[in-house]
Amino acid sequence: GNIVTFGHYEQDNDAYNGKEAIEWLVLDYDAEKNEALLISKYALDARAFQPGNASTRYPTWAKSNIRSWLNSTFMNEAFTAAEQNNIATTAIVTNSYNLNSGGADTKDRIFLLSRDETEKYFADKEARKATPTAYAVARGAHQYSGTDLNYTKDGVGCCWWWLRSPGHYSRNASGVNYGGGIGSNSVSYTCVAVRPAFKINLNSLIN
Repeated sequence: GNIVTFGHYEQDNDAYNGKEAIEWLVLDYDAEKNEALLISKYALDARAFQPGNASTRYPTWAKSNIRSWLNSTFMNEAFTAAEQNNIATTAIVTNSYNLNSGGADTKDRIFLLSRDETEKYFADKEARKATPTAYAVARGAHQYSGTDLNYTKDGVGCCWWWLRSPGHYSRNASGVNYGGGIGSNSVSYTCVAVRPAFKINLNSLIN
């Protein structure tokens, strides 16, 4: 439940004042490996899980465009070379859901949480709700604009954010909705936000 800062990414949508420090929520700690699992406190960007149209099928996490983006463009934008040295390579297993295959296992530096991990690490819907940065909204993240407290957090409208698991149908990927429930959206939707996750090697930070 602690918040730490690591790396920098555009967040206030004002490029002239430079990138802002990224805040991360600590989800878990492995004492044996001295590694912590982090997820961004805010939704940092918005993009399709897999660009296409409404009939585009879930490509599996292993073959997805969003996985490639996270482990190349996002990582290089958010972290210096020295910071990247502290990001562990994580063995990723994505389970099938609703008869839709989760695909091959992968090894990633940056990833999205699965449905199972989201239910494990967040106590309830309230904990799962997320708000987008101004930059994410400018990039297309749809933010709730009403007054229903079920869809706001700390007085700010929430957004959907992607998970790596397949969704209810072959054209869906899973995600967390405005109210913190787990649902699914078409993989081609560009209005769903991104909360990157990774494991940080604390031994390398100390050394």
